[in-house]
Amino acid sequence: MSTAYVTLRHFAENELIFDETETKDILKFFFRHLRERIDTVSMTSELRNFAQGLLVEAIDATYALGYLEILFRASYNPGSGMSKALSKIGRKAARHWFKHATQADLLRAKISSRVRDQLAHSFASVFPMMLEGIARATEARRNVAAHVRYGQASGSDILWG
Repeated sequence: MSTAYVTLRHFAENELIFDETETKDILKFFFRHLRERIDTVSMTSELRNFAQGLLVEAIDATYALGYLEILFRASYNPGSGMSKALSKIGRKAARHWFKHATQADLLRAKISSRVRDQLAHSFASVFPMMLEGIARATEARRNVAAHVRYGQASGSDILWG
């Protein structure tokens, strides 16, 4: 089982590539139990930054685990919202945002369900506070430094969205 300490990348305002709808789709992908609440909140720059950081980390962690062979065999169909977000990040992401995924990987990016679930778990206590305006994304990055165990994947473990 692989272990890593995760802090989400911070993006400058001009690096944020997702609009309000796409940001909500990303957040609902990670925090499925908060879908209704996410729909009612206006997406601030802090929330957009947090969502983009989650997505970049999820893609990079998936590729760090060496899933390339499994990824090409996966046949899970993406939800329309996440499919658009993954496509957009593949086209607009900067190479230096990723440690493991290459530009070619990003054009067909996928996310492991284990990675998604672990990131959701790691940020589960701070994200509801962010939705309520109690915590900020910068505090989440600094204080959560989550201890993450991504584990091993199986073919059915890979998600598109």
